[in-house]
Amino acid sequence: MASLIEQIFAAMPLKAAAQSAEDGHKVNNIPVSSFQGATLARLLDHCWPLPAQDFKGTPVDAPIPNVQGAHDGNNPDIELWSYRQGAMPNQFEALTCRVISDGFRKYTVCDEIRFGRVLPPGTFKDSVTVTVLGKTYELPLSDAFRLRTFRTTSELKNEAKRALQLSPGTKPVNFYPLEATYDCGTVHAFVYDLPLEVDAVENPEAPEWPELPVPAVGPSVPPHKVGSSFIQVTSPLAVTDSTANDVLTTHLDVATQLAALPLAAREVDEHGKKPVGNTLLLDDEWHPIPEEVWAQTNGPPAGVALLPARVLVLVSLTPCREKDDYTPAPGGIASLTGMARFFPQIVVKATIPLEHIDTAVRFTRPKRTTIEDGMPCGCNEMKDEIFMSLYTDRNGIVPLPEPLPVLVGGVVGAAASMGQTTTPNWSFIFNYRTREPTEFLGSLLTVVNPALTKVRALQDAVERNGKSSEVTKLRRQGSFDNIHCAPRMKFPPGTRVRQWLDGAPPQAHPDVALEDVEVKSGHEVDLLDVLMAPFCAHDCFHLHWRWTDSSVQEPQMGWSETAPYCRAGGTMIPQHHKLQLLVEGNNQFVLVEEAQTGAQKPIPADTFEIFYSFGAALAVSAWSVGALAIRKQVELSSPVYFVDPANPTERIDASNSWTAFYVKMQYFFEVAPLKPTQMSTDPRGLIASERLLQMVPLKKLMNL
Repeated sequence: MASLIEQIFAAMPLKAAAQSAEDGHKVNNIPVSSFQGATLARLLDHCWPLPAQDFKGTPVDAPIPNVQGAHDGNNPDIELWSYRQGAMPNQFEALTCRVISDGFRKYTVCDEIRFGRVLPPGTFKDSVTVTVLGKTYELPLSDAFRLRTFRTTSELKNEAKRALQLSPGTKPVNFYPLEATYDCGTVHAFVYDLPLEVDAVENPEAPEWPELPVPAVGPSVPPHKVGSSFIQVTSPLAVTDSTANDVLTTHLDVATQLAALPLAAREVDEHGKKPVGNTLLLDDEWHPIPEEVWAQTNGPPAGVALLPARVLVLVSLTPCREKDDYTPAPGGIASLTGMARFFPQIVVKATIPLEHIDTAVRFTRPKRTTIEDGMPCGCNEMKDEIFMSLYTDRNGIVPLPEPLPVLVGGVVGAAASMGQTTTPNWSFIFNYRTREPTEFLGSLLTVVNPALTKVRALQDAVERNGKSSEVTKLRRQGSFDNIHCAPRMKFPPGTRVRQWLDGAPPQAHPDVALEDVEVKSGHEVDLLDVLMAPFCAHDCFHLHWRWTDSSVQEPQMGWSETAPYCRAGGTMIPQHHKLQLLVEGNNQFVLVEEAQTGAQKPIPADTFEIFYSFGAALAVSAWSVGALAIRKQVELSSPVYFVDPANPTERIDASNSWTAFYVKMQYFFEVAPLKPTQMSTDPRGLIASERLLQMVPLKKLMNL
């Protein structure tokens, strides 16, 4: 038996708060063995429960920083995220982020993030479900079941790979091993007492637990003996368990009142001087059922259940400050983009074994790029309407034989030769993609499937720079690996394409208007509406639930059997979880994550299950040395460049134009051959083709 409130500190931002409270704290000059030993005043300096009826609290707002951002993709001292609580405790609204490379202007990332689940054929419901003993129970994410809401301070630091031990003798919580600095986070704690009904069965072979409390016989519980199979019918804790609710509320109210005092006053307060374990965590309302109780005998199955059968659901939002480790660093030598992660998560824990947990989270982006000052993006290359695109990463990538150039004293080294090179591009990075996911509108796409336990390959599935290639998928890999929700890019009106001809005078260079570039038969080339991937730099909202197995670092690795960020090419959710994607529009989608183990081997009681552990990110800067180097490498990888008639003396190329960068990543250009009737001095056109051409239908690739 343990404290129920104690379990809440497994949520991502509260874990960091508990660690911060524990740091350096001693009792009688002996370091505390868990955060239970930290004083309540010290804990409330990092997090606090909001007043019981006010789950909204004060809106979180990141002020305009008074410092300049560093250019290396890491700005842990700059607060970026703002948001407000919605009308329901399962909603967050107006999630915005300050973009460092655009003068810290505040971009709207999501109009709404909403937690719940999806009912066929796609209806979103504000609840999650759990399955126990073959029966599924609805757990509404409503205020009636909300025990309390916690808020954490900004600038909490999560140290790399540091676990939190809730109390002495318990298994440490280590779901969040990546080093990060958090902005202000929010956690809603929901508690339910399940109305489980099991027929009473006299079974002399059932294990005896004489010390277990025997509940009073009532209309919902037939007479029984210890060793019978029974669970009492109860109602939700927040509504009817007045004794437990009073105990929990008392401790939470004391902490809430103490948090309102200045720090100095807290530390001399009678409660503030006491350890957390003797104040906030003094309740004894968490009663896990020992796994041994659920024994199978030769006769009918028998279980002895401690009452009540209780489920804790934590819904949290944890925003992070800029860091450069979200995307792989080519060659491991330099980061490319500064990313601001955020983690909308659900954590579930029960006092009884669970067979299935069903959750969902819906992301709604604005339909167009929305900035607080109402002005357009500082980059004139970006359109404003937001679209979605889906990608699958290539596996088994052979390391690049040519080194990525680095900038040394402003000089670019290791320049690539003209034409097709080994510079990273779509053929090198991706297996396939779709720029129009709305074709799957209303369909659930399985993107992580625990039933796929073998490596699969499809020969001659794609062409990479004109050469036939296979598509290989690893275990559990589903239809797509990531989603980008962002505007498209554009060139200035009237832009023309030119290609350098080695040894020819400039007037012999092919010069073609964008719309007049010939497209190779069977290819899809759009130079007027350019996709922004990879290394997105402008208002791009990413979610990656799997990365390639090649050239990745720990932050891009997936789950092993027991822990995250361990397996290259692994999916970034626990291995018994399934993940599906529901596309609801160009700017709205739902991720559905289920924990599914079944009745034969249920999730043990008192086990944390985490959902959406991979999080999401917004690109907030792309001016690092690594970004500049790869842009120059891409520029040199193709002799094509672009010219704006309004400024004909300035070349538009990958090093000074993101649009040109993405075009060169995606397409290859060649000079159209002369027809017999043409004179050698006649202008020659350009033919564009996809560097990565999908040779088989998209659905065949998805279903591999």
